[in-house]
Amino acid sequence: MEGKGSFLDELAERLLDDFSGNLEGVTIVFPNRRAGLFFTKALADRINHPVWLPAILNFEDFLYSLSNTTPADNLSLLLDLYDVYTNKTEFKESFDRFYFWGEMLLRDFNEIDKNLVPVKALFTSLKNLKEIDAQFAFLSNEEKKALEHFWGNVISKKSRHQGSFLQFWASLYPVYVSFREVLIKSGKAYSGMIYRSIAEDVKSQQFKWNKGKVVFAGFHALIPSEEIIIKWFIESSLGMIYWDLDQFYFNNPNHEAGMFLRQYFKDPVFGRTFPATVPTFFKDRRKQIHTIASSQYSGQALITGHIIHRLMAEQGPMNMANTVVVFPDESLVSQVLYSLPESLAKINITMGYQISNSAFYSLFEHVLDLQEKISTGNNKNWFYYRQVLDVLNHHFISEICGESGADIVRLIEKRNMIFVPAGMFRKDTFLSEIFDAAADRNLFEYLIRILVLVRRSFNDTQENRYFFEKEFSIVFYKLYKRLKDIFSEKNIKPTPTVIKRVLKYYSRFERIPFSGEPLEGLQMMGLLETRNLDFDNVILLCSNEGQLPSSGSPNSFIPFNIRKAFGLPNINSQDAIYSYLFYRLIQRASNIYLIYNTEESVLKPSEPSRYIHQLKFESGFEIRHQWLSMDIAVTSIPRIVIQKDNFVRKRLKRYYQDDVLRFSPSSLNMYLNCPLNFYYKYILDIKEEVDVSEDLDAAIFGNILHHAMHSLYKSYKGETVTSEIIDTIRKGADHSIQKAFSVYYGQEDGQEFQFEGKNVLGREIIKNYIIKILEKDKDQSPFEILDLEKNYTYDLPVDLDNERVKVGVRGIIDRIDKKDGKVRIIDYKSGKDESTFKGIAALFDSEDEKRNKAIFQTFFYGLLYIKNHPEHGNKPLIAGLYNFSELFNQDFDIRIKLRTKGYSSEYVDDILPLLAEYEKYLENLILEIFDPDIPFKHRDRANTCLFCKRLGMPTDFDK
Repeated sequence: MEGKGSFLDELAERLLDDFSGNLEGVTIVFPNRRAGLFFTKALADRINHPVWLPAILNFEDFLYSLSNTTPADNLSLLLDLYDVYTNKTEFKESFDRFYFWGEMLLRDFNEIDKNLVPVKALFTSLKNLKEIDAQFAFLSNEEKKALEHFWGNVISKKSRHQGSFLQFWASLYPVYVSFREVLIKSGKAYSGMIYRSIAEDVKSQQFKWNKGKVVFAGFHALIPSEEIIIKWFIESSLGMIYWDLDQFYFNNPNHEAGMFLRQYFKDPVFGRTFPATVPTFFKDRRKQIHTIASSQYSGQALITGHIIHRLMAEQGPMNMANTVVVFPDESLVSQVLYSLPESLAKINITMGYQISNSAFYSLFEHVLDLQEKISTGNNKNWFYYRQVLDVLNHHFISEICGESGADIVRLIEKRNMIFVPAGMFRKDTFLSEIFDAAADRNLFEYLIRILVLVRRSFNDTQENRYFFEKEFSIVFYKLYKRLKDIFSEKNIKPTPTVIKRVLKYYSRFERIPFSGEPLEGLQMMGLLETRNLDFDNVILLCSNEGQLPSSGSPNSFIPFNIRKAFGLPNINSQDAIYSYLFYRLIQRASNIYLIYNTEESVLKPSEPSRYIHQLKFESGFEIRHQWLSMDIAVTSIPRIVIQKDNFVRKRLKRYYQDDVLRFSPSSLNMYLNCPLNFYYKYILDIKEEVDVSEDLDAAIFGNILHHAMHSLYKSYKGETVTSEIIDTIRKGADHSIQKAFSVYYGQEDGQEFQFEGKNVLGREIIKNYIIKILEKDKDQSPFEILDLEKNYTYDLPVDLDNERVKVGVRGIIDRIDKKDGKVRIIDYKSGKDESTFKGIAALFDSEDEKRNKAIFQTFFYGLLYIKNHPEHGNKPLIAGLYNFSELFNQDFDIRIKLRTKGYSSEYVDDILPLLAEYEKYLENLILEIFDPDIPFKHRDRANTCLFCKRLGMPTDFDK
């Protein structure tokens, strides 16, 4: 309820005076419905006996009552427009493609009619302007402007694309005319048609009114159709108008808030309706104006809660009806609700709760994405993994399906499945309904079926938890039924893309109201809803430039210069409207709090609104500025140091007491790199989260390469490979790569992997790599394949805790072959590994960031081979690398190289002489891991710790 002396209070008193207390038969028209509701209360406060209330309407409802017509559903109008467009033009495109810009065209038609624009002249001007743009694209802006005065004489040949472009603009007027004819025949209309029809009846003197006096109250920026209709009532002595204004902006010729009002004051009809003395509420009312800068966008909600808590303490909780919180950005509503004092008993939120905030909305977005990207192949339906995981991880679905859904998620992640077959969901009745090809039936029936199944899952114990969602289920059910009927009427089968767009459109308008008494308690509303309402305490959030006033301009086919020339709303008029709304809101207020955000963001502006600067320099009031920030304390986190207590030592003993658990070269490389990382993964057995990945990173690339190479050579195990055999093997490269991708990306047995996007490039890179390996093998042929992907284990004897124990080690050797009587241990490396090392000691140097991990691994494999093949004796053993960084060099050699002096190096033809030293260093490394006096901690190397994957683990930067 507004404070005494509000505009609606004064209006109620004046009308009771003017009509001698009898308002029966009077119609009172406001710019919005909210003002009418508060006016009823103001009127009731001044009446002490039963009377007939006047009819109270907003302007749109008033016009619809005059024409006995209400606008048709937006989607129904778009479908009619689509029919007209395809019939009147040569453009034949799907409704999917038409929907977005068709909506924009419908909005332009609506605006053109409301503003009574001469349609043919506008579209002719628009066509001519586009023709100049198309024909003289090479000219500068200044040259184009010079030619615009002579466009009738400018003729040139057009390209086919230019012709189509210009044909589109030329078709707009015929489409407009035909569209209106179709709607009139079918008894439909959009709101602009109703506005224009009544305004034209007024101008042609065909309009009649015989229902008593009409009072127009609180209007500010009238569009031409509104202006003509209101003037008719005034000139016919059937109506009157009351302006809500103030001298502060009205008498200042440069103040944008009074721009429209000053124009009406000069009008011969409207001019005589202005009060003889313009009120001075802005200057006369005592004001305390506070500007509050919040360092965080969401911090505005906390500040609002604090202000309301203080107002309740100062003015009492019963006075909160005189307080309003205004939201230029409705996304802050829920945050403000959580910040309000618990003792605040009554709140009225006029904006309602948008359906886009519903969990149902996000679920249907995911489901439609699922259907939009469905693939069909081999008589099966496949879904893309991202959409599948989005649906399965939605909290509605995860709660309904429980472990069955979680098991599928884990399987997809484990098998790295990019395309998930629909058959995977057949065992679960609920999931089989979702993961079905909706194209085989009506999409709306599919969505309604899912809605019903989810709604039935809400049990009585979840009554409060799903209160809003139960309400939303009704809204969505009605919406889908309505959309189904509209599309069926036009015999159009919508695609998931269209339904997503339609759903997005309706999400802006469909909402459920918050329950509460609209005239009691704290008021929360949008800026437009504050028209004609006055409050003692005003809290205005998002007082940032770009939000107050809004910087957004409506999507339109009509450019700014044409809009301005034909009197259509533009950015200048929008700024004037926002300015009026702002100053009108605070003109009678006593306590004003303007809260703005100072946080730099791509999506949210951080500059204070221009209105804050205007108040500072023009209002004459003292402005109290406050800056509130959230203190962020940077605390020193102690380094994590894990002592080898009884628990840790017990976990370590598994490596010599358990035949299964063994150290691999990867685990030992990790220890040398970071003992703490080793502790988490190999002592605590904490594994990294498994994520589905379609990117060919180093690990994935290597896995596919190894699998493909194994597939190519496995048929020749135990045989001598000649150059002719390699030529045959090369022909199977594509198939082996295809199979490797299918295995890695989780395709079902017998299903070929479908290459798309980045994987096409990855396939070609792997193929080039394999072909190059085969070329090098051919150069070295013949050779004998001894084994492939051979898994070796060994029990390394060491002295631990005063006893001799055998610590388990293991490794898988990519390839073992024999060339010229010498056994070769070959490892495929797809990274940037080098084939040169500085010595055995350097391979174990944990302080060396360039320590050669690949050669550490090849020596490890060599040791395993020798320990498992005592018959090898003292014969030479070669360690070789097929490393990607050197493979394409002309002088490539698989042998590893030992650096001698400076940059000189020599090939190692036999690693046996070095293996004894390697084994000794390996034994010392194992002893260090088990040493109770050496804790697990980070290495003191920034590069190693910078991208540590262990969550919550402080790095050396945290010292």
